[in-house]
Amino acid sequence: MSGRRDPGTPPTFTCPSGQWLNVMVEPEELEFEAAMEKKTFTVTVSREGDGGQLAEGSLHWKSEDHLVRSPIIADARVVTR
Repeated sequence: MSGRRDPGTPPTFTCPSGQWLNVMVEPEELEFEAAMEKKTFTVTVSREGDGGQLAEGSLHWKSEDHLVRSPIIADARVVTR
């Protein structure tokens, strides 16, 4: 992800209720010191309970001026618990 210098908040994950998807992001915060600086992060998807075969949601990175939304779709047949 490349970003601006405005402060951000930890990422949030949203998905429709009743879905089995659990998402963790490391690191939880990205600090940019220069415009267009690139940062990397790791997204880990796991299962919670028994759900349907597919689940969807989105990861939101927010700052004072921006929102970056990354859609996530996962298949229960390949995601571990």
